[in-house]
Amino acid sequence: MSRPAALTAAVEPGRFQRRHRMLVMAGLLSALLLVPAWSASLAMIGLSAGYLAAMSVSAWHRLAATFACLLLAAGVLWLGPPGPLPWWQWLVALYFPLVIILLNLNHLWAVPGMVAGLLRGVTIVLLALLAAAYWAWALPLSLLAVIPLTPLALGLVLGLLEHLRRRWLASPAQRQGRISVLLVCKDEIDRIDECLGRVAGWADEIVVLDSGSTDGTLERVRRYTDRVWETDWPGYGRQKQRALERCSGDWVLNIDADEYLSEELKREIDARLAQPGNIVAFRIPWVSRVFDGLVYFGADGRYHKRLFRREGARFNDADVHEDVVLDGRVATLGAPVCHDTFRDYAHMRAKFTDYSLISARAMHRRGRKASPGKAWLRGLGSFLLLYVRRMGCLDGRRGLLMATVYAAYTFDKYAALWSLSRQPPSRSD
Repeated sequence: MSRPAALTAAVEPGRFQRRHRMLVMAGLLSALLLVPAWSASLAMIGLSAGYLAAMSVSAWHRLAATFACLLLAAGVLWLGPPGPLPWWQWLVALYFPLVIILLNLNHLWAVPGMVAGLLRGVTIVLLALLAAAYWAWALPLSLLAVIPLTPLALGLVLGLLEHLRRRWLASPAQRQGRISVLLVCKDEIDRIDECLGRVAGWADEIVVLDSGSTDGTLERVRRYTDRVWETDWPGYGRQKQRALERCSGDWVLNIDADEYLSEELKREIDARLAQPGNIVAFRIPWVSRVFDGLVYFGADGRYHKRLFRREGARFNDADVHEDVVLDGRVATLGAPVCHDTFRDYAHMRAKFTDYSLISARAMHRRGRKASPGKAWLRGLGSFLLLYVRRMGCLDGRRGLLMATVYAAYTFDKYAALWSLSRQPPSRSD
């Protein structure tokens, strides 16, 4: 199996999705904040474990999480309801279940064709009853304080939504409107087959702009499409705008040569576009292969507007980290774009160095200022953002490596900006 094929085969639906990791991590944090109200703390952990048990694809993961839930429920039953809580712990006990219910209800309503109306209504009522039972037990407020298994049941019901989503994706759907795949590239012969091979026959049109490939990329691209142009390189935003102007589909999917669509993502796109609505764009998450291992968090804890209506859309003029500009409602997909990020460490460093210099020049033209101290603080902030806030720590050694490399990239960007401001105007461009 090739590396990209192994990548998409290894992607476990649900593990990388932001709402899932938010729920689990928020549950563990809430459990820590509720100490020493040990029964309430164990209940929070049980809720998180129950959710994991319900959403996990692996049977062993489900079995382990369910067993953990039962142990935690036994511990809660043995400890009994917590006594009166301080006001701030009362807020924690109230806030976490409310957040996870709202997040999942929002996801449920965002996919109106996922389940029948009656089943959806039953699920919402069950969520409300379980939430009421939990709060009554945790605070405690009534005789319902004798329900120690509520956290497990609530977690299982919330996880049920993910299973319903998977069943919805498994049903055939006929999308409305044509899809154009947009790609800009240069010297990508080692990755272009996997990229275009996964959309050929699925997309209605593939538009490719090449900026001077010398390794045979153009010949390979023409196996998949005849809509190929050779151009100069004006920067990512301008180049993608050129490609967008050549697209004719109702919807445009913007991908890079090192990205691959999973079968789950194609099914989800078909299902979403089969439904009428006023959505003009979809954000899509990433899951990346970094040195033969998958990363789900950190730098990959982002969603990008990659699928959008062609009418009224345009790319900005950014030289790097371009974005599509449009007006209207933007929704989020759950399945990922698979990203085979770096060929090796040298490629990674060269790529980040190029990006940092391009970004520094763009900021300098806008009149931005920096200093060595600001560069250092920005780099440290980038590390904390990726490793702590976006939970890159959950990706182990690769998470640490990626957070460090992104911190170095941020430092280089602001250090380069400072150096440009110290040069004579004639040399600063």
